[in-house]
Amino acid sequence: MSETEPPMEPPEPARAPPGMGPPPPGEPKEEKEAKAEEPTPRPKKPSGQPPQPPPREQGGPLLEPVSTWSFVLLSIVTLGIYAIYRFYKATKAYEWLAGRTSSFSGFFWAYVVSSFLFFPAALVFGALALNEAIDLRDEAAERYEVPTRRFHSKGTHVVLWVVGTLTVWVLLGIVALVFQAIYFFGEYNRIARGMEEEGAGEKPLLPSPHEGEGGAKEHSRSAATAEQTCSSCGEPLPTDARFCRSCGKPVEPSDAH
Repeated sequence: MSETEPPMEPPEPARAPPGMGPPPPGEPKEEKEAKAEEPTPRPKKPSGQPPQPPPREQGGPLLEPVSTWSFVLLSIVTLGIYAIYRFYKATKAYEWLAGRTSSFSGFFWAYVVSSFLFFPAALVFGALALNEAIDLRDEAAERYEVPTRRFHSKGTHVVLWVVGTLTVWVLLGIVALVFQAIYFFGEYNRIARGMEEEGAGEKPLLPSPHEGEGGAKEHSRSAATAEQTCSSCGEPLPTDARFCRSCGKPVEPSDAH
């Protein structure tokens, strides 16, 4: 008795290539094409700290860019009084942005008073005030992450100011003071415009290294959201931090978990 062969199954229908077949039932073709063209939203990068409002909204000073040549002209017309006023106002803005008090006001007013009494003392206090102003400039720019590559050094500012003050009655002194003013307020304008263009008020604000225990306690609250720590002091830091807000040392790539 011979074995009967099993019946042959009918071949499966050929499948259409992806995207060429008819849409599944219940989904119109137009809706399917709209879904295919809809861009995928980019995931939001988590931030280690909540966004900070711009300085003016925090009650700080309004950083207004200074027209350099208008500044020079007004300083000449007012015999330097306008220059002294703008210098004081700009440095007090730096002081607020740096998040600390400084010796600038004391040096500045000592310079103003001694200018009428004893010229050598005025020269010393003026240099000390300018030195403190440049320190505050650097701290403010670092805290708000404004690039400082094109900034002039503290020594350049102080030397130009001292040389200009000592020789102000000749052309060399006037030129030195004009260049020092252009450098100083050019850097001030870069900080003011950089904070507007780069949205510094929307980025995490690096706390000042001069904050006290209250600031340290506030830092510890953000440890749960921080993703790296400083290798020197163990301070928890956000992922985009370049300097430790506690000890001020640079954050190396090896610090990340």
